[in-house]
Amino acid sequence: MVIRDALTSSHLLDAFRLAEDGKTKLQEWSDVREPGLRLRVRKYNATWILKFKDHTVTLGPARRWNVVQARSTASHVRGMLKSGLDPRPWIDARLAGASAEEAAGVVLRREGKERNEWTLLVLMQRYRDEHIKVGRVVNTVRRPPSPNTLNDVDVMMRQQPFLDIAARLEGHPT
Repeated sequence: MVIRDALTSSHLLDAFRLAEDGKTKLQEWSDVREPGLRLRVRKYNATWILKFKDHTVTLGPARRWNVVQARSTASHVRGMLKSGLDPRPWIDARLAGASAEEAAGVVLRREGKERNEWTLLVLMQRYRDEHIKVGRVVNTVRRPPSPNTLNDVDVMMRQQPFLDIAARLEGHPT
């Protein structure tokens, strides 16, 4: 049975009581303020879920989010689904204690890896290998780089400010 209402903490307490009892096959509360957000109880589990188009996404255990947090999470997940992103890594990161921004970073890194985007470190290594090491052409003659030039690039790539940003993804030029 689905009860449509503006969810409150009393609905959440009811869900906890039903889950502790463990006798409920299925009970759902559908939030009228956040479309698709539901609080579901099955046997001993109370869970937040989001239904959006043909997707049903588990947002986490009911004890993890209060009603306001569940609405915010559902809104964020819906936006990800609309954008074609997989919200599961974001949800996993949030459940593990990451902030919304940190969790977004997890999703972007994963999406970037799947699209074969490069990290700044990879781009710098390619710059060193494909541009610096091949030298430059002066008066139609290719001149190799000096040992100091190669050393300067390598030293720069080992400096702390660069190491802090080396793992950031950059778009793959096509």
